[in-house]
Amino acid sequence: MATERILVVDDEEPIAKSSPPCWNLVATSVSRRPPARQALALLTSGDSFELVLSDLMMADMDGIGLLERTKEKYPDMPVVMVTAVHDIP
Repeated sequence: MATERILVVDDEEPIAKSSPPCWNLVATSVSRRPPARQALALLTSGDSFELVLSDLMMADMDGIGLLERTKEKYPDMPVVMVTAVHDIP
C-alpha cells in the first residue's frame, strides 16, 4: 500500500488539479497548490511530502525559485520540474 504524498504546483489551476489515475497506485495523497507561494507556505509549515512536481514557468514565483527554497529546507526531497514551454533560453 502506498504511503507517499505528492505536492503538485502549477499556476494554471486546471493543470494543477488534474492528475493521472496511475498516481493513486503510488501515492496516498496528491496535494495541489496552484500558486508557488502557497506551495512554499505549505512546505515550510512542516507538512511532509515525498515528491514535489512543479511547473517551471509560473507567475507568482518561478519553479527554480520554488526549487531553491524547497531544497534549503528539504535537501533530500525529490523535485521534478515540468513545463509546456518548447523553447526555454
